[in-house]
Amino acid sequence: MSENQSGAAVVGIIIGALMGIILLFMSISTISAGDIGVVSLFGSVREETLSPGIHMLNPLASVHKMNVRVLTTAADSQAASSDLQTVHTQITLNYSINPKDVTAIYSTIGDDPAYLDASIIQPALSETFKATVAEFTAEDLINKRQAVSDSIDTMLKGKLNEYGIIVQSISVTDFKFSDT
Repeated sequence: MSENQSGAAVVGIIIGALMGIILLFMSISTISAGDIGVVSLFGSVREETLSPGIHMLNPLASVHKMNVRVLTTAADSQAASSDLQTVHTQITLNYSINPKDVTAIYSTIGDDPAYLDASIIQPALSETFKATVAEFTAEDLINKRQAVSDSIDTMLKGKLNEYGIIVQSISVTDFKFSDT
C-alpha cells in the first residue's frame, strides 16, 4: 500500500468514526421528570411514549416533550343566575394532562400549553360556570357555595376528561353581583 492510500484510509476511518459519534449523540434523548416524550418520525406519531430518563432513538425521530405536571389557569367569568342577577367571579383551575393521553393530545391539539389553555380549558371553564350559575339564585350562590363549587367541579371534570385533561382542583372566588 502506498503512503497516499494509507493516509486516505486513515482519513476515511476518522470520518467514519466521527459520523458514528455524531449519530450516537443524535440518537440519545433525555426526558425530564414531569414530562412525557411523544415520538414522531416524518410526521407520523408513534403510540408508545417516553418516560423520564435517557432513551436511544432513531436519529431521524423527533421527540416532543409534554408537561404532565399540575398547571394552573384562572378566568374571570360572568353569568346570569336563575333570578337574572349578573354574577362576576374568578375561577382558578389546577389541572394536568393524563399521561396515558399525551399521544392523542399531541396529535389533536399540539404541545403548546397556551394553545391548550385558550382553545380547550378557558371555553370549558366559561361554559361550565354559566351553566352552573343559571341553576341557582343569587342568594343560593352565596348560601350553597359548596354545592355550586361541586357542580362546577363535576361538570368540568366531565368536559375536560374527554380531552385527556385531569381536573385536580377548582376554586371559585369573589362572587360579585350586579346592583339590580
